[in-house]
Amino acid sequence: MLAGIDLLIEQGVADPDRLGIGGYSHGGYMAAWAVGQTDRFKVALVGAGISDWGMLAATGELGAFEAAHGGSTGWEGAGPHPHDERTPISHVTKIRLNGSLSLPATDLVAVTGAGMVWASRPSDDVP
Repeated sequence: MLAGIDLLIEQGVADPDRLGIGGYSHGGYMAAWAVGQTDRFKVALVGAGISDWGMLAATGELGAFEAAHGGSTGWEGAGPHPHDERTPISHVTKIRLNGSLSLPATDLVAVTGAGMVWASRPSDDVP
């Protein structure tokens, strides 16, 4: 994803000082993941995205499927677990931007606990 953004910047299509990211569902997961990996984005919109694979496996309607997708479950003994490295909530302290979160009440897959990424985000040095 970042290589594609680099190409767009190089071609003059994207402004590196005005980059935003957003997505819904799996795209929301990718947006939440990205802002915990790089400080290139100035704003993010996460719509019904997964922020905690362990919580999703435990409480979502597709638990076994999501556990396989995330790499493990939270009840497989003492952690850290494989899903911990892949889950955006594990990287929340690296987020340094303003963001928005959309969690529809009727979404049974992206459970309300997904809001923890933004609610847990440190407020230090964030305008």
